[in-house]
Amino acid sequence: MKCAPLHILPVIHHVDGRLSREQAKLALDLGADGIFLISHHDDDAALLPLAASIRVLRPDAWIGINFLSMTLWEAFSLSLACDCRIDAVWTDRPGITSQGVDTDTRELAELRGVLVRSGRPAPQVFASVAFKYQPHEADPARAAANATQLGFIPTTSGSATGSAPHLDKIVAMREQLGDGDALACASGLTVGNISDFAPHLSHALVATGVLLDEHHFDPARLSEFISLAKSIRMAGALADAG
Repeated sequence: MKCAPLHILPVIHHVDGRLSREQAKLALDLGADGIFLISHHDDDAALLPLAASIRVLRPDAWIGINFLSMTLWEAFSLSLACDCRIDAVWTDRPGITSQGVDTDTRELAELRGVLVRSGRPAPQVFASVAFKYQPHEADPARAAANATQLGFIPTTSGSATGSAPHLDKIVAMREQLGDGDALACASGLTVGNISDFAPHLSHALVATGVLLDEHHFDPARLSEFISLAKSIRMAGALADAG
């Protein structure tokens, strides 16, 4: 089964505007397809102004935000109303499991669908399913399918920050999804394992595996990760064409 082309999205752990802008420039200059912004210091209020300042420097950049303190509705509404284009919001608790979908989440998906069909810009939604620090998910593949049916990008992880998921979990999620459907992984990806995971993913959200410390990317490792991921992407495209 084919999957969507792989997008490499380094995640910037925001603590200081100047530093975050430097890290965004570094990632984009090295060939990343975009960036995600996140604050682990209860500073969600700084993320929209930060995104706007990066947008000034890189007008065409793909920028997503994970507002850790907000509900999906709050994050989506805030991003939608922002003067600065926000390409995606990512939520750790989207109200989606293998058992079903929360009513509020379904209503937001319907609203986003109306916006998209009318040609209005609307952020993509990266919805964490079978994700670290969530209640145990008995059927990750079904949870991913439920997110996909809403028009969201199912986003999974290992059991903890920096921990890769078991490959068989990713394979099962991929097999449950349709041809070309998106699937993102947001923990534990490294230069050493991206070759195993890349054939099953559409989005590789990477941080710990390419960091010097919590707030600084290792340029050499990030460059190698992007180069390797792109070579896998190219090989997949050639195989599909053949």
